[in-house]
Amino acid sequence: MPAAKRLKPLPANCNGNITWPPKKGANKPKMSDFEHKKNVLFNLEDLAELVGGDTDMIREILALFLQETPQTLRYLNAAIEQEDYAAMYQAAHKLKSSLKLLKAEAALQLALQTEEEAKKPEERAVGKIRALARALEERTKETIGAIQQSGILQ
Repeated sequence: MPAAKRLKPLPANCNGNITWPPKKGANKPKMSDFEHKKNVLFNLEDLAELVGGDTDMIREILALFLQETPQTLRYLNAAIEQEDYAAMYQAAHKLKSSLKLLKAEAALQLALQTEEEAKKPEERAVGKIRALARALEERTKETIGAIQQSGILQ
């Protein structure tokens, strides 16, 4: 069995977090792009560490995220329209797990909040969940865009 491909070391000015969109006028990531954990769209360094630097595995995880996530977002939106709280919870939970694997802090917190709101039987505020889901979808799509633009899958 051939040895796993290893990632090249990250540039000295990059801590492995990918933010999107990049700041105007910046061609390469700068530490200031990564200052706020809540803005991290995904963390390549942590993912690489998790899989022992296996680039094939990283690509597989990211490709699966790109393939499955839009479908899960559609499922979440359909659940909201039908006011199906169990389905909302399931979709938010699935998104949370995927986002947590990628250390996608920007969207992860929104997925956690959406999941929590969907499991509160006494409140069941579909308007609040709808607003959270819109923000979650926006941040998740930014993560998808960052993965696609990163060139990692090529």
